[in-house]
Amino acid sequence: MVCASPLPGEYARLVEDIRRGRVRSSTECVLRALEALVQALEGGDARLFARLAVEVARARPTSALMVNAVRSLLDAAVSAAGGGLEEVKLAVGRRAWEVRETLLQHVERAAGIAERRLESGDTVLTNTYSL
Repeated sequence: MVCASPLPGEYARLVEDIRRGRVRSSTECVLRALEALVQALEGGDARLFARLAVEVARARPTSALMVNAVRSLLDAAVSAAGGGLEEVKLAVGRRAWEVRETLLQHVERAAGIAERRLESGDTVLTNTYSL
């Protein structure tokens, strides 16, 4: 069970910023969450990593992107747990990098499609905060 004690300041601020929509882009939310999760684990505190993972997912529960990114990091951590904390750090860092690169590639691909299909002056209606 994840401890209910408050998150340290910088992590609590990030979660609150995500929850309150101060970080508007889903992509940016995920990128900032990945960075914070890796940072928490690099500090050697696996419990902080787990608590933060739960809190960032709860902060934006309707974001499949956030939930899937957090799940991916947790899967990497669990898979590497038998090798000790250093192995978990490496696995989570690698997975965070992979998720980040995949996400940025998808954003670039979507932008390329839009660039080819839209003409100057077109109006586009969106229902997203993503980049």
